[in-house]
Amino acid sequence: MYFTPEEQATSPTTPSEQLKKLAKESIELARLVATNPNLTPELFQDLASSWDIVTIQNVAANPNTPIEVLQKLADNFVREIMEFRRYVVRRTIAANSNTSVEILEKILDYAIKQQKVGYFNVESHYCELDDFISLDDIPEVIARNPKTPAHLFEKLAAFERNIRINSIWFSVSSEEIKYRLGVAIAKHANTPGNVLESLAYSETEYIRECVATEQSKTNCI
Repeated sequence: MYFTPEEQATSPTTPSEQLKKLAKESIELARLVATNPNLTPELFQDLASSWDIVTIQNVAANPNTPIEVLQKLADNFVREIMEFRRYVVRRTIAANSNTSVEILEKILDYAIKQQKVGYFNVESHYCELDDFISLDDIPEVIARNPKTPAHLFEKLAAFERNIRINSIWFSVSSEEIKYRLGVAIAKHANTPGNVLESLAYSETEYIRECVATEQSKTNCI
């Protein structure tokens, strides 16, 4: 049976040497190879060093990307000059269920630092992989990651409280950003009781309903 190069690039049964060869043939194939769950650590590292943002983003999103590669990407993209590339990659790492707690905390701390200096993701940019990507939702992405531990929700809740209402970040109001983050915190299984209690007084009815649902689950245990 004949398989096209595109099919080979994404198939988990394709031999490592063939994947390595395909990744060098074209940027389009490299992007596909980066989504393959059966890459060697060396090939993950090679693809993570690509100049192409979509290839890098696919590596960052791959559930089998080694922690060491994710760590290096997170560190490198703190220093990335282009704001778009920096946030797209770090946002994707934050959503990866394989990302370590240490990396999640580092990404969140960077977002908190940006908030404190009065700058937090003021632009949206076009990306071939995900069309328009909202660059202001990294804390929300972290709040939705199943691996996010209880102690980070203290920081996430503080971030949510400090969002300035009525400011506009690209085309989305800060009120909507605050709402989405509040819902994500309220719905997460690891959110500690004291954080849920603080959200129980939210002005948003749906967030209060989410809190009540989570609290009822705890009471039933």
